[in-house]
Amino acid sequence: MAAEQPDQPDSSDPALASVPVSASRRRLTAVARQLPVILPPLAWLWLGWQRRWITDDGLIAARTVRQILAGNGPVFNAGERVEANTSTLWTWLLAGVTWVSHASVYSVMIGAGLVLAPVGLLLALLGARNLHRRTSPGRLYIPAGAAVILALPPFWDFVTSGLEDSLIFSWLGLCWWLLTGLRRDSRWRATWCVFVAGLGWLVRPDMALGTILFLAVVWYVVRPGWRRIVGLVAIAGALPLAYQIFRMGYYGLLVPNTALAKEASSTHFSIGWAYLLNFVGPYDLWLPIGLLLILAAVTIGRRLDRVGWAVCIAAVVSSALMAGYVVAIGGDFMHARMLLPATFTLLLPVMVIPVPKLPARETAKTANSAMAAITSKAALRTLVPAGLCLVALTAWALTCGISWRLPQAPGVIPSSGITDERAFWVARTGQRNPDVPQEYELTIFGSPNAEGSLAWEIVQDTTPGLSPVLLFVPPGGTKLISVPLNNPNYSIAVPSDILGTLGAVVPLNGLAVDVHGLSYALGSHLVAGTDGRVGHDKYAAPVWIVAEYTTATSVPGIPAADIAAARKALNCGGLAKLMQTTEAPLTWDRFWDNVFDSPTMTSLRIPNDPNQAEAQLCHSS
Repeated sequence: MAAEQPDQPDSSDPALASVPVSASRRRLTAVARQLPVILPPLAWLWLGWQRRWITDDGLIAARTVRQILAGNGPVFNAGERVEANTSTLWTWLLAGVTWVSHASVYSVMIGAGLVLAPVGLLLALLGARNLHRRTSPGRLYIPAGAAVILALPPFWDFVTSGLEDSLIFSWLGLCWWLLTGLRRDSRWRATWCVFVAGLGWLVRPDMALGTILFLAVVWYVVRPGWRRIVGLVAIAGALPLAYQIFRMGYYGLLVPNTALAKEASSTHFSIGWAYLLNFVGPYDLWLPIGLLLILAAVTIGRRLDRVGWAVCIAAVVSSALMAGYVVAIGGDFMHARMLLPATFTLLLPVMVIPVPKLPARETAKTANSAMAAITSKAALRTLVPAGLCLVALTAWALTCGISWRLPQAPGVIPSSGITDERAFWVARTGQRNPDVPQEYELTIFGSPNAEGSLAWEIVQDTTPGLSPVLLFVPPGGTKLISVPLNNPNYSIAVPSDILGTLGAVVPLNGLAVDVHGLSYALGSHLVAGTDGRVGHDKYAAPVWIVAEYTTATSVPGIPAADIAAARKALNCGGLAKLMQTTEAPLTWDRFWDNVFDSPTMTSLRIPNDPNQAEAQLCHSS
């Protein structure tokens, strides 16, 4: 990677050639050149700290990490092999740092986000500067694309949150920095590039869309022979393939259980389009994108070389594929979150842009020459539109960062189901920075010292010496009831639709049952409904939970015939195999059976009605 050459006085200008440049001025100039790549990550770090928090979904990952460190494996509930987290790399990164540091997993979540996201932006800025130095050496740079990131409040919120977004930003930034430094003879850089790009599937499965394009760029730039191609493919795929075999054998699925719970392969274009507009509309996002397109056209478009065009096209196409996938599956319930990686990727080529050169000062001898006039006019044709665009972009960024927000009543889920998740939980918990589980527990389940609250009941029912129970509110009821569990190895079982907070309240030797199926194998394999909130389309009715975890034949609010049908279905066909896949002792035979059965288990769907399920699973020919 070529080092940046400082601007030198134009030797053709006698007036400039005679002006000495002091060492202090050179140092000042060198420092000033670094500010466009240093200040944006620092600003993002500060914004992330001001908005630090952990969402309820982040608490899901925290429980999995706690189970790993407790020796129960990468599971949400001990004894049930269910992958409740979408990002494998994020889960194990948190587990590793927590184990080494002996810090709280919640502190590690906040700290990791505050490190990874700014580092990702720093790498993205350095990569863009590498890109433009190839054809515009010695220029000053303006962090135009970074300004868009700093202006959008959703980017502030998901620096932390406990979710994998900061890891995605760092992965994208690292891939971009490696790609922009590629040369045909870049043997080691190409090796590192394919290894890092190959991690996309483990960062989050949809990031594999970026992996494909990034690997294509490596091939296009390096043009390796067949033996080298085989080696690079092996490097890119070794770790993802190894984990994929582990996933199939351990969990019995081809994808994370969350993908089944949210039916990530189904299409809901109209809902997804509404999700896109929910992001673009409040911030008039079309305006900065249009301005950056004009800036790119007038400042860098005609100067890119072959490699520059390749990496820029890869970034733009990757962004389009990522956004298109999110729209296709119906988006998400968290405002903007799932579109942030696509936005970050789209901005990579313009994270910084080179400042157009000013028209050269001409000597008296050449000032009136035709060539000087043409040069000055050409420079002005670049400077004027670039300057106007930068002024407009600055005005948009200030207005967006200061004033524009998603219109949403505090603590209320709108009819669209899409919420500003941080604002929602800030309002519900009454905390400016809800970053520990206790703040969620008090809001959702009450104080463990308040008699009658769910938190209090859990404490009472997990007292040593008591028989374990399933604790839930029956259909049509208003009060908690308890039913003896059929497995004495668990301390308690509690179903809820707020899984992260539930996982923080229920002991690690208890069952936190997600009625939407994120951590519940049976629930994730149910047929999706049509009237649920985005990402919450599945619902495991209490009848299934009672049938699986108790021996009760009658429970208030649930017909005895339904319990009997559900319990019978649990012992038939694909559902019986699912129970074996996730709960039977994990021997080598079980592991390889799971590997071969994983395609069938991934496609298994069970009717919500237990009588229909019994008929389908137990009586079908």
